[in-house]
Amino acid sequence: MITFQDALSRLLCPTAGRADFAPRPAIIQARAADGSMPDRAVTYGQLEELVGRAQAGLTEAGVREGDTVLLCAPNSPELVAAILSTWRLGAVALPVDFRLTGAEVDNLVARLEPRAVVSVEPISQRAVTVRLGALPEAPAGFDGRGLDRVSQDGLALVILTSGTTGVPKGAVHDLGSLINNVSELAATFGLRADDRAFLPLPTSHIFGMAVLLAQLLTGGCIVLSDFHPADFWNTVTRLKVTMVVGVPTIYGALINLPSPPANEIPVQQYLSGGAPLPVSLAHEFEKRFTRRIVQGYGTTETKILCFNKDGPPESVGRPLPSVVIEIVDQNDEVVGEGDSGEIRIAGPSLMKGYLNQPEASAQVLHRGHYHTGDIGYIRDGLLYISGRSKEMIIVAGNKVFPSEVETVLRQHPLAHEVAVLGVPHRKLGQLVKAVIVVKSGELCDLLCGDEAMKKQAKEELNARFREFCQQHLKRELRPMEWEFRPISCPLPKTLTGKIDKKQLEATPA
Repeated sequence: MITFQDALSRLLCPTAGRADFAPRPAIIQARAADGSMPDRAVTYGQLEELVGRAQAGLTEAGVREGDTVLLCAPNSPELVAAILSTWRLGAVALPVDFRLTGAEVDNLVARLEPRAVVSVEPISQRAVTVRLGALPEAPAGFDGRGLDRVSQDGLALVILTSGTTGVPKGAVHDLGSLINNVSELAATFGLRADDRAFLPLPTSHIFGMAVLLAQLLTGGCIVLSDFHPADFWNTVTRLKVTMVVGVPTIYGALINLPSPPANEIPVQQYLSGGAPLPVSLAHEFEKRFTRRIVQGYGTTETKILCFNKDGPPESVGRPLPSVVIEIVDQNDEVVGEGDSGEIRIAGPSLMKGYLNQPEASAQVLHRGHYHTGDIGYIRDGLLYISGRSKEMIIVAGNKVFPSEVETVLRQHPLAHEVAVLGVPHRKLGQLVKAVIVVKSGELCDLLCGDEAMKKQAKEELNARFREFCQQHLKRELRPMEWEFRPISCPLPKTLTGKIDKKQLEATPA
């Protein structure tokens, strides 16, 4: 595998020693869905110039080795360059959700004390701002000198794992483990310099960050774009995309869209992460598009752990070469083949800890292991995930994982989107509640009507789904509360496209 120094050079000064890379496309920012902005291609030579300009901007803002830089902006070539420039300086990149308000950014700045904030326009009153649209000119011809002094153990990246209210948790990663992880990811998929990866995920998410760096490491091209369902296939075919990186909700949306014939689609690989991939969705997608979705698994605290390239769709696959995955019981003892327990991780991909939170770090990091809080089992070297221990629903003593109920409910012909959560119950402890977005049709139209029409639709939907559950789910797994929404009222999503169950729990039906 590529050495740390070679990988560092390829990322931070990609044309040094590789002049032939200068005219190759590194990043394409896809045109706006409304046509207001055209496609914009940035070559590796231009990216290197942007990195130099971002480095100059950070230097003018007083950023030095060891400082933290908060980055709050939509995906763009300038944002990518700013992230890479922090590592040239030996600084720490802290990318956050670009949708944060000024008050929320101020809250983060007060708690995490970054030296500078990188954004499109000034958004914080508490820190100096480096504007991506006004980067200074930089000395030309950076040749990589000084990169040999950049330490593998130097802190490089903080990814937030919680919201901005209260004290946020930030998983801290060093540069060596980050580069090792993306190098293994690139090798696992055999990424090549002529690959083009469509990336609708933000760099503030570990999956988006890892794929971005893996593509740049191998000299490929990243296509940056929001996910616009109506324009997706046009973008993919126009820009000759060979790999799509998404979350399950994206692939679920694609199934319901008109598409070109499968033999006219240039995509060779579809990667999924960030949330469990329903087996029914995997089968349906492969049947329609003749290619399987490769499901992955990772956490903010461990980076990317494994991918399922050829195993059963119920699995998340085999671990990357340096990753050690074990299943342990409540006494932290490794259980047998096929037995269920908590997923425990070891290897160089682990975070250093949570930023400025030693107690929270000690709760999950023990003797060189990270305890994920996920429940699963290993069979024939493949990892299977049952669900999150924190999401587990306890109904009269019976354990219910939302994902296993969602997988079944999604197979109902009327289900467009599905979310399952637990709600308190005085006698049983909890009940299983299902929130269903109904596909277009007569019942969906009734849900948009007056109160009498809504009542009629809900009664019929309730009866149909209850009958379906009696046929396909064990009694303790069957939802006892139902909420039905028209397709015009989709489930709330996080920035990465995952269903936001916290918002669902906080919103009354």
